[in-house]
Order: sequence, then C-alpha cells, then structure tokens
Amino acid sequence: MNCARCCLTSLVLVAFAALPVSAQGLSPDFTEDFSANVIHWPQYIDQEGEWEVADGVLRAKNGRDSARLVELEPLTDVIIEAEVRALAAASRKCFGLVMRARKGNSCIVLRYYDNTDSLELLSYTDGKVDRGPFGPKGIGLRPDRWYRMKAAVIGNEFFGKIWPSGAEEPAWQLRTTVQQVRAGRVGVIAQDSGGIEFNEVRVWTGGGLIDRQRRIMAAEKATRERKLRESLKIMVVVSPVVQQSVKGAVRRVDVVTVANGERHPVGGSLSVSFGGTKREFVLEESDVVYGVHSFTVPEPRRATRLQVTYDTALDKKLEAS
Repeated sequence: MNCARCCLTSLVLVAFAALPVSAQGLSPDFTEDFSANVIHWPQYIDQEGEWEVADGVLRAKNGRDSARLVELEPLTDVIIEAEVRALAAASRKCFGLVMRARKGNSCIVLRYYDNTDSLELLSYTDGKVDRGPFGPKGIGLRPDRWYRMKAAVIGNEFFGKIWPSGAEEPAWQLRTTVQQVRAGRVGVIAQDSGGIEFNEVRVWTGGGLIDRQRRIMAAEKATRERKLRESLKIMVVVSPVVQQSVKGAVRRVDVVTVANGERHPVGGSLSVSFGGTKREFVLEESDVVYGVHSFTVPEPRRATRLQVTYDTALDKKLEAS
C-alpha cells in the first residue's frame, strides 16, 4: 500500500471515530460472569501464566503475556466486551482483549498500556509482536476501579474503547485497519504482572450488534466516496526532458489524482490521445506509486495536444489536456 493512501485512510478513520456503537437492546451470543467460581477457558500465549476464579471474578495472578480464550469456535467478525480492573498492588497495569487468536501465537490485541495511559493495538505473528497505533493518551485509568473495555474487528477494520463502569459508553477511541483477517478465537489477556481481574465477559458473534456496526461502516464508506467524488481532480504533468529508448525518443507523462489537496490514487480506465496515437491503461490502486501513474509516449515531431480521460472506479470521469 502506498504512503499517500495510508495517510488519507488514517485521516478518514480518525474523522469517523466519533460514531459510537452501543450494545443496548442487543443480546450477546456469549456471556460469562464467573459466578460459578469455575473456569474452563484454555490458556493462550504464555502457558506458564497462572489464573484463578475467586469471588466471582477471573484473576490473572502472574505471567508475562498470559491469556485465556472463551469457549467459542474461531470467528472472523466479532465484538467482545469485558469488565476489568487493575489492582493497586499490581506492579504493572497492562491488560486487554484478544481477537482472531490462532495456533502459533498469532492474534490481535486491544491493550491498555499503563506507560502512556492509552489504548493500543498489538499484532502477534508467530509470537512476535508489532505495536501500534496508539489511541488518545490520558485516559486517566485508576487502580482498583472497574472499567468496561470493548473491541470489535470486522473485515480489516479494528475498533477499541474503554470507560468507567456505570458511565455512559463513549465513541470508539481507537480505530485502525489490521492485516490479520483469518478467523480465530477471542479472550482476555494480562501482561507483565498479576493483579488484573475480569468480569462480565460478553461476545457478539453475528447479526445484531455486528450488523449495526456494518451498517455504520457502510454509511461511512458511502459518505467518504461521495465526498471523494466531489473533490477528486486529475493533474497531468509532461516532463520537459526528452528521453531516449530502444524505440526512439519518448517523453514521460505523470498522471496524479488529487482529493482535498492530497494525492489519492484511485483505480479506473485511463485513455491517452495525442496526434494519431491512442493508449489505454486499466489501473488498480496498487499500480500507482506514491500517488503517481507514469508512462511514456513517443516524442512528436511538432507541438501536439495531449488529451487524458480517466473513468475512475468511483464512477466519475476526469479529463485534462
């Protein structure tokens, strides 16, 4: 993925992060409140982690990276929410929600990170961890206080939030895209210490809340594409330098699509006419390097008008000459 698209995608996601999704009135497909004081969830990542169920909560007693997975089949699109608190006696207060967990310690994690007092995304691949991005810093998490933590992954989009139990549920605080799109299991994780407690774990596996989030995402996409069509323009730059090739003298032509003053690659059918020559290209976004599609045309013997027509994948025709 090219840099220009990455930057624009990140900005778009931030712009829509304020749209909340609430679980009110939509029953989860899985619940666990640990009132039976027993757990059968398998351990994950760190087999040496020690967990217990006592006083109606699931408690991580120690472990560097220690997780427990709920008793559900692997899922691709899922939402998980849990109540969690970090005890004041805990040396570190890092914890989170695990999603798309597969064998070989490959998963994604919404983590609360105590050093920055923020949420962040962790991506495990064969046990190796990539960090980021971070959500807003300064959450103000307080030891011994219960919080609700929620994460969702739908397609390649990932969402996360945390808020004090009993308070109004906020909008998503962290939103980004992920590369891991294979189905996996969900669960909870504690890191670098004991003294992390979980309660009231709820999971939505399809329909209901997930369908609502999909509708929100579809509406966002439609709005983004509408705004993109409105602002999308094309720029054509012909190099002043004549180059020599095995077929003779040629001139390089750069075609750039621009939205809101930034390069924004978009797929489509590009037609170039000059003199009696016509060239056509079918482009994907991945064919565009740093927002520019470059090609060469034979150097004409005299000044010749170059006409460019681009039928974009966004159903908008762009023209320049």
